[in-house]
Amino acid sequence: MANGGPRYNPGYNQMPPGPPNRQYSPPPSNGSKKTLYIVLAILGGALIIGIAIIVAAGLLFSSAKDNIIGGVIASKTKTPMETNQPAPDPKSAQPKASEKPDKPAGQDKPKTMYAVFLEGEKYGFIDSTGQLVVPAKYEYVNQFSEGYAAVRVDGKFGFVDHKGKMVIPPAYEEAGSFGGGIAPVKVDGLWGYIDTAGKMVVEPKFDSADSIQEGLAAVELDGKFGFIASDGKMAIPPSYGGAFWFSEGLAPVLSGDSWGYINTKGEMVIPAQYMMAFSFSNGYADAMIDGVGCFIDKSGNKVIEKGTSRLDWFSKEGLGRVEINGKYGFINPSGEMVIKPRYTFAYGFSDGLVAVSVGDSWGYINAKDEMVIEPKYEEARDCKGGFCPVAVQGLWGVINTKGEMVVEPRFYEIQPFADINASPGEQ
Repeated sequence: MANGGPRYNPGYNQMPPGPPNRQYSPPPSNGSKKTLYIVLAILGGALIIGIAIIVAAGLLFSSAKDNIIGGVIASKTKTPMETNQPAPDPKSAQPKASEKPDKPAGQDKPKTMYAVFLEGEKYGFIDSTGQLVVPAKYEYVNQFSEGYAAVRVDGKFGFVDHKGKMVIPPAYEEAGSFGGGIAPVKVDGLWGYIDTAGKMVVEPKFDSADSIQEGLAAVELDGKFGFIASDGKMAIPPSYGGAFWFSEGLAPVLSGDSWGYINTKGEMVIPAQYMMAFSFSNGYADAMIDGVGCFIDKSGNKVIEKGTSRLDWFSKEGLGRVEINGKYGFINPSGEMVIKPRYTFAYGFSDGLVAVSVGDSWGYINAKDEMVIEPKYEEARDCKGGFCPVAVQGLWGVINTKGEMVVEPRFYEIQPFADINASPGEQ
């Protein structure tokens, strides 16, 4: 099960192009050394004057550097969190009364943001215009959730708001996302929960812990799994051998040697009969019974049997990704092939589009199998909020659903846009 660890890692390993080849001239002869010394003296004087002008210009415009993306990226000034100050006590890491985090609501707050990786800098966040709104200085970042994002500094996790302000100091070994107003954090090898003020509301005692989804979070205690509520109280006692998160009112749990589904009251509504079972998505769940993979509905009925093909989740468009003989297509819940398996690879539908690979190039199709964005990118990711990450010459940028480049490629890794106010499971 997910336990709140970092969710974002660099996946694109291509390095930036190196510096241009230097041109070397042969050494000067003895007869030309005098002339060379004179030229060098003149150039040296000009260089000193040039440096003085640059320094003066830098002082004049230093107050505006925060409005220049490149200036923020290149800044090497250490923040208080990057100095050698002693780490705060994780159990008392909440801000002072005068340092309460900003409320999630605010007119100046962007609705969505990307997590990005910049070579030589680390991770930060951009908005839909490509502006770096949270400086790229973190070792890892989670996506925003309920207005805050977990970030790692010097091996410890804390939380920033949408302006990049460290509202909960980095004091935790690991951290998950906020859900229901609390977030799982790891202290001395055990998981507990903090609120948005950094107060420890559930003392660390769990072996693993998820973020709250649909009002409940799976936790592991002494090898058994149960669920806690957003008030920190144990809502479903730990009695299962395994568990996944709640989705569409149901959660898969391991009872004895078989998986079944419980509701939010802890009642087993789909009997434990599966060799494996996963969370529901758009009315269907991936499960395995008698050694054969299948999709079931919320009554536990088997609607599609996978057989030897690979079949993944169903999207809200009612289409599930299927792999047959190394090619990808999509079927509906009746098992009818809607999009023939002819793509080298494909993701799932999002925003009405799906990224597909045609040979070595990536583009986007709609649910009618129409190529709406021609395959011309090295790689592509899911669209979110009308924007889609694409790779060009080893760098990631963003296009809109019309195929227009809205953020020029300059990042070495990028995650799909996340609604910074949404809770886990709503992204």
